[in-house]
Amino acid sequence: MRSLLELEPLAALADNLRTIANALPTAGPVTLLAPATLEGALALAQLEAALLDANLPYRRRFLPREAAGSCIEIGEGSARPEPISVTKSPLRIRLVPLTVVALHGHDGASHKGTLSPVAQAAALAEALAPDGERVRRLRPWAISGNWCAGGLDQGYDPVYSRLRDHLREEGSIRVVSLPEVKQPGLSALPALDIERLASTRTSWKSLDMEQRADALSALALPQVLQTSPPTARLEELLWHRVVVGGSASDLQSDIARLSDEWDGTPTGTAAIIDKLLGGVV
Repeated sequence: MRSLLELEPLAALADNLRTIANALPTAGPVTLLAPATLEGALALAQLEAALLDANLPYRRRFLPREAAGSCIEIGEGSARPEPISVTKSPLRIRLVPLTVVALHGHDGASHKGTLSPVAQAAALAEALAPDGERVRRLRPWAISGNWCAGGLDQGYDPVYSRLRDHLREEGSIRVVSLPEVKQPGLSALPALDIERLASTRTSWKSLDMEQRADALSALALPQVLQTSPPTARLEELLWHRVVVGGSASDLQSDIARLSDEWDGTPTGTAAIIDKLLGGVV
């Protein structure tokens, strides 16, 4: 399994995350601090999974509370051009959205995007407890921060695509079309023809590649005429659903369900973290 820290989008942050992972076992109880948001919950779940797998003590806190001593904070807001440095006495780092080079095209041109704190937290979790049961279970959720952010609403998100493709290549996820998901969430596709979807699902295995492309285009057409979702997100919802193991649902649907459940409070945010850690999403 190739490390997330070896991927180009994480290159600028990799040394900082390795420093934190190496220092945490002797740093004493660490406070995890995040906004009481869905993205905050998704990031803290990654960190808590690693600390639990490594049997290291920690405290969970939500902003605007403050933390003394060792602390890993999840930040939000506009993307920064470079990571925040590590403070060692006490051990502190703040993971914030970063503008990074996701990949280089065939012509050598760089494709930039935003790397979410959730993906950064997943990479740190892997560095701390690479073989941890919880870390491995939550690994596919590394893409969830970019899914929740606005990159796919503005156009192609190269960071999301690179992370998704990496997880697929290593076998952590499968990427399938909508008719292949047994129980997909459809709330993001309000104009979808449900009867056509059912018919397409029935005939899907008998269709060749060209026929499948035509069937998906027919499903997409009513949605294309709507203003939402944007084209890049629509393509993911129809052509690139992310499935973990033998789940009947997909990751995009699971994220939408958690978003609907989140009530905007620290208590509700904590409940989502506990669900993710327990594998009951």
